[in-house]
Amino acid sequence: MLLSLGPLPNAHITQTDEIGNCPSGSCDYWILQLAADYSVALVGTPDRAHLWLISRTAALPTDIVKNYLAVAKSQGFDLDELITPRQSGQIVPDAAFAD
Repeated sequence: MLLSLGPLPNAHITQTDEIGNCPSGSCDYWILQLAADYSVALVGTPDRAHLWLISRTAALPTDIVKNYLAVAKSQGFDLDELITPRQSGQIVPDAAFAD
């Protein structure tokens, strides 16, 4: 699952690294919330212009989505332009990414 919106004082982790879909190809991002088993993560940029809710599964229960998005909203992210792409749920083999 992927939801996307095209230093937080209480963020769990602050880190500078690269993540896909940043306008410049590389940007600062924060892990705003992370499931204990790493199955779901809420990731955002410091300027609050970009937000990703990513999951290891193609779909998440509505209550989990609402809880994660509530965290984003409480941190100042505007969710009015949130995009929910269609997910097929199909597994893409590693060979599909071979050069």
